[in-house]
Parts: sequence; C-alpha cells; structure tokens
Amino acid sequence: MRKSSDLLVLTPSVPAGRRNGKLLLDEKAASGLRLYAELWPGHVRCIFRELAGETLPFASLYEPDELALEIEILPPGSAIPDELLRDAAIVLGSADSHLDLPLAEQCRRLGVPLAFVIENILETRFRIIDVSGASLPRRIRRKVWEVQTERRRKRAFRLADGLQSNGTPAAAEYGALVPSVLTYFDTRMRREIMAAPHEIADRARRLLGNEKLHLAFSGRLERLKGVDDLIDVAGRLVAAGLDFELDIFGTGSREKPLREAVERHGLRECVRINAALPFEEGLVPWMREHADLFLCCHPQSDPSCTYMETLGCGVPIAGFANRAWCGILEQAPVGWAVPIGDTAALARQVLALNERRDSVVAAAQEAIKLATKNSFEATFERRVGHLVDVAKNTRSGRRA
Repeated sequence: MRKSSDLLVLTPSVPAGRRNGKLLLDEKAASGLRLYAELWPGHVRCIFRELAGETLPFASLYEPDELALEIEILPPGSAIPDELLRDAAIVLGSADSHLDLPLAEQCRRLGVPLAFVIENILETRFRIIDVSGASLPRRIRRKVWEVQTERRRKRAFRLADGLQSNGTPAAAEYGALVPSVLTYFDTRMRREIMAAPHEIADRARRLLGNEKLHLAFSGRLERLKGVDDLIDVAGRLVAAGLDFELDIFGTGSREKPLREAVERHGLRECVRINAALPFEEGLVPWMREHADLFLCCHPQSDPSCTYMETLGCGVPIAGFANRAWCGILEQAPVGWAVPIGDTAALARQVLALNERRDSVVAAAQEAIKLATKNSFEATFERRVGHLVDVAKNTRSGRRA
C-alpha cells in the first residue's frame, strides 16, 4: 500500500464493472477521472462499488492502465476499508450516495481531510419520487427514508472539511454546515467544442433576418424532465400562428406517448422526435448550427448538465423557474424563466422573444461567455484547486 501525503481518493456515486479484463466505466466519470489525474499534484485513487447486475447506460470499456490512476472496485453496497483511506491527503466522497455518508466519521477518526460533492437537495429527491409512478404507500416509505437519510447527510456535512456543490441549490441548502464550499456547474463542454464566433454570428443573422424560429430540447424523455409539457407549448405556439420548428432529441419511457401526442395534435409539420445523438459528434454540432432557443421544462431543481452544455453551444434557454436554472440566471442573462408548470407562460415567452429577436441574440452572446468561464477544463481546475486548499488548510488548521 502506498504511503503518501499527495494522494487524492475519489469515491464516485456511479458503479463500475469488469468485463474480460477491462473496466466498464461511466463515460462522463471516466472523462472527469482523466482530468483529476492530470491536474491533481500527486497520485489519484478512485474507489468504485461494483455494478450489481444492472446495466450502465452511458458506459464504455477501458484498459486498466488507460486512465493513469489507481482504481479499486469493491463489492456492491460495501463500506470503504480504512486501508484505502488512511494514506490520503484528502478524500472526495459523494453525499448523494448514502453509502458514502459514513466517510465523515471514518475520515475524522483516521485524521484524513474530507470533502463531499453534492447534487440534489431534499426538495428534488421528493419530486423525483412524486413522478416515479410508484404507489402512494411506496412513495411515502421512500420519502420517510429520504428524510432520515437527509438527517445523516447533514450530520456528515458538519464533520466534513469541504463541500463541492453542483449548482446553487445545494450550496444554499448546505453551505453553512461546512467550512469551505465551492459551487460549480456540471458540464461536458470542453473549450474546443464550444460554439465558434462565426456560428454565433450565423445565428444572429438568422434571427435578425426573421427566418423560422428553431427550438430544441435534448435529454431523457421522462416525466422528470417535463417532456410532456413540450407538446403543450408547441400546440400553443401553433395556435398563436408562430412559424417555428421544434426538434426533440432523446429516448425514454415517454417517447411513444410523445410521438402519439404529436400526431393527435396535428404537430407533425413543426415538431420532430429524434433519436438521441452522440454528445460530441452529433448533438453539439447540431445545436451549434441549427438551434436558436432551447426549451427546458424541467420541473425539479436538479443541476442538470443540460444547462451549461446548451449555453456552450451558444444557445440561450427559456425554461421553468426551478432553483437550478434560476441559480444560473443569477450568474448572467443567458435566458428566461417562467413559473414551473406554466406552459402558457412559456409559450407567451417564446412569442415575445420572437418579436424581440435582438434579445435572443444578446442572450446567445452572454451564453457562450458564461459557458467558457465554466468549461469542463475550467471547472475541474477550480475543483482540484479547492481540494488542494481544503487539504492544506485542514492539515495545518483545525484537525488534530
């Protein structure tokens, strides 16, 4: 076992597997691990829990030495043994996973600095349960469990040395419990794939030339993402006489009902349900070239990567005023928000923007500026820098 004071230990919430001598890893997690290995001034150990038979939707196979870091895979649901933690300069655990909450007392006992990363607040967890389709008794049991887990989560935060909050809702909810807090915005947008100046200019020419307004949505086609509301908004726009196209990209349990709704409401001429596209090779180039405005009917406040990735394509967003989207709007005027669930208000907003297309052009310019500041690379540079500072300050400060 390596004894080192320059070791970063990561415990992602996503599982991993082994297939014929290779590692089966979530692609987004693997991208992040590469940057941790590159940016952290020392060694990196990543501790996964094993995939318990379920599939891993967005995963690929990797050679064991491909990511230039140490990878450990523990049995599903298991606690992390002391020997994988005691030589760390700092541990970054996932507070979204109840399995990692015991790290707070464990790291305190071992004298190892600990930071947590957190995404969802209790409000969002409740909303996810509400749209799950489970029976009422099962929803109640799940909410009781979430309340109990939330108490454990807050106790763990009080013992931790740092917190990295994905989005502003969790930072506002938990920031006072932890000595050092970093707020970041989840994204896969690297600087080199963001919208180029000529693409921003092309969009401005289309908009100011009064060409047909091109709306877009991408994501999982699930109730949780509010995709059914897209059809209602489209129907209202048609009724108002707007000349537009709406392209929806994704797959999920609502795909068939969405297609049926398009037919039932006579929207085939302006609404298209498309298959999900590969992110870098398909979706990003399409959004950069074609989309004018992104419709986001997310009813819940989870800090979806959709926001910053859409802005990185130079596309402003009109969406529901959940806390995550409002938190981004506090950073820059990159879109518009209407009350959650108010499809009539969202349609009115789109109609107003069609009459004030210069405001869409201005928001697109602000969008690329904000996304550039929060690129994949810049985000990880800040996150690693925060961990370095927390490790240093904890070692020299309050921890005995």
